Amino acid sequence: MLLTLDDLACTDPLASGAKAAWLARGKQAGLPVLPGVVVPAEYSKSAMAFGVEVMEKRGSGGARLAISGRPLPESLSDALVEATVSVSEPMVVRSSSLLEGGGEWSGAFTSYLEVFHGEVET
Repeated sequence: MLLTLDDLACTDPLASGAKAAWLARGKQAGLPVLPGVVVPAEYSKSAMAFGVEVMEKRGSGGARLAISGRPLPESLSDALVEATVSVSEPMVVRSSSLLEGGGEWSGAFTSYLEVFHGEVET
């Protein structure tokens, strides 16, 4: 269900999003990249469709709030918790979407700093 930056599939931005693909390519080329897990882009399709519906009524800010408040499917939430259970340091949770390949989208999506394992499932 999840990819790591070491997975060859993660180098494909259509599978992992632009940021994650660049990180995976750098890591696989031997550059110093922190370890990471990636939720494949296919798992965001329903949330993005929901966001488009909300955006038509409430604009992009309302859509972002609506999507961020939407619960993850239980299987995905469980996989994220399991993948991070051995991580004792605070983590960075970053978005990576199919839209972020162009510079105009740089920084458009949310990043969360200092996320601890127990906060991943919330």
